[in-house]
Amino acid sequence: VKGPSKEESASKVDLLVHLVEPARVFIEPANLEFTASARASFRLAQKQLAGSIQLQLPQRGSLLLKGRGYWDRLELNARARLKELRLQPFHGIFPELNELKAQGQLDGDLHLGVTRGRVDCKGEVTLLDFILSGSPLKDSLSTSKAIISSTVSRESAPRSSTKDASF
Repeated sequence: VKGPSKEESASKVDLLVHLVEPARVFIEPANLEFTASARASFRLAQKQLAGSIQLQLPQRGSLLLKGRGYWDRLELNARARLKELRLQPFHGIFPELNELKAQGQLDGDLHLGVTRGRVDCKGEVTLLDFILSGSPLKDSLSTSKAIISSTVSRESAPRSSTKDASF
């Protein structure tokens, strides 16, 4: 009796990762502390991954990133949701931007999709009490409320594959 082929046995192997309790994260340069909840799944035979991570900053808002895609071709569907996310706590995370200071709050929902060579981006982000100042700006930029929206759909560069790439 012949056993299962390699393809059949590989297709039955999936990997699921889930943080049972939120992880506490501390980023020292910015003195930033938050909790992170995450979940991910890897379908090995299909070369597909999906997952989400939610960052919760006490009294500073939240950020949800979720998506799914493939690691052997450029095909993905991703979403970012910002809720009352304050910018001030992020100073110091990127040392090369230390001269530039941002204040205010972000709210919004963004979607990005790439399928069969087509790129779609839609969504909206609201900036509240926003101030951007510091070098290299001569004057600061500020607004009490601004809405940045996007609805873009276009053909991208020819499809590519990483089948022959080595990592």
